Amino acid sequence: MESADIGNRQSAIGNRKSDAPIGVFDSGVGGLTVVGSIQRLLPREDVIYLGDTARVPYGRKPPEMVVDFAVGIADFLCARGSIWIGQGMAKLGRHR
Repeated sequence: MESADIGNRQSAIGNRKSDAPIGVFDSGVGGLTVVGSIQRLLPREDVIYLGDTARVPYGRKPPEMVVDFAVGIADFLCARGSIWIGQGMAKLGRHR
């Protein structure tokens, strides 16, 4: 795919507006980079960011606990819109 095609697709996507916000969660603050990218690509979209700094780091927690955290956060975000997971720890815990 040529770069002009990518730019045209990003422009077309960025011009749409969803009724539901995009949910982003992270176990720290790394997801803020993801939020910045979403806002650049989709400037008309609303974004909900949840950085779970109260329970960081997830990497030292048992997988079952990480899954519980992720499910609770996903439930919160699903009640308000869609979900995009910013980091890999929650996904990693889910697959164990």
